[in-house]
Amino acid sequence: MRKYGVEVEFISRISRPALCRKIKDETGINVIEAGYSDRDTSSWRLKTDSSLSHGGLELVTPILNDMDDLQKLKSVIKVIADNGRINASCGLHVHTDARNTETKQVKKLIKYISKYELALNKLVSSSRRGESRWCKDNFTRLRYSDETPTKFFKRLNTKNTRQLLEIADGGDRYVKWNFRNYMQHGSVENRMHQGSLNADKIEQWVLLNQAIVNCAFDKRGTRVLTTQDWNTYKLKDMLTELVGRGYLSLAQKSYFLTRADELNR
Repeated sequence: MRKYGVEVEFISRISRPALCRKIKDETGINVIEAGYSDRDTSSWRLKTDSSLSHGGLELVTPILNDMDDLQKLKSVIKVIADNGRINASCGLHVHTDARNTETKQVKKLIKYISKYELALNKLVSSSRRGESRWCKDNFTRLRYSDETPTKFFKRLNTKNTRQLLEIADGGDRYVKWNFRNYMQHGSVENRMHQGSLNADKIEQWVLLNQAIVNCAFDKRGTRVLTTQDWNTYKLKDMLTELVGRGYLSLAQKSYFLTRADELNR
């Protein structure tokens, strides 16, 4: 499992010190109060967040390593859920380790997530799609108007790492897949999910991010055909590939297809 980190935005019903104490009492995990600009990656932190409504806080995990750490996160989330809520201003951000990768692998990841950008939008609420303030689409708005998948991929093939990252975000960190930390810290941040205090949903979203990054890096390349447009590539196609390559289970595929159905009725 790749190293990862999670940021959970929410509205607290109790004070920050009181919530820290509750988490400690109920889980044994020490969560500290931290400033917004704090960059400590070794501690569990509760930060204030000016982008959220009154009482808005953000749980920021330390660098996590495995499924045991994911269970710790779920236990903390369950305490927060008992003492907080979410609204439309809240989001869920997942950082996935991508260190020690070459230009070729960065290119493969960008190709993979651009191919399935429209499909992945099916897994988030309508407020988090398209030109959402906090998580704009990466590629739909940055492709040339007549740029087919094959033309876009050919353009990517001529770029170095820094140029690829510029194409990925267009100079804006408020995009679904934020590569701003890649050059310095070697991580990729997925900002697209709406706020959630459902521990099981958060677990599955973390695992999907792991599957996407691993698949993109490990496969030989992402194929698109000259006869196909961007709407060709469906969520079911992506999930079927992830299952076939062993990155997700059939149960997880069913879970995400059900989630998509619920969010797109």
